[in-house]
Amino acid sequence: MFSSILMRLRALFSSSYRFHLSGMKDGPAYLYLPDHPSRDVSGVVSKSIRIRDLIGAYEGDDVVLDFDSKGRLMGIDIF
Repeated sequence: MFSSILMRLRALFSSSYRFHLSGMKDGPAYLYLPDHPSRDVSGVVSKSIRIRDLIGAYEGDDVVLDFDSKGRLMGIDIF
């Protein structure tokens, strides 16, 4: 089920120049948001927050929000 969701997201964002979804069929995925400079640029993430830490009763897939030093959301890890 999760892989089919990823495939739908990939199809949705593949035509957009502002979003990029990377990941393998059954592995982790990363959604690059518009404020992320490039998937080839490292060191832009200064803080990561797990959804599990924000929502105590969260029982879904492991999701991590990545922020830059200015507090802008740069990307989303989905495990």
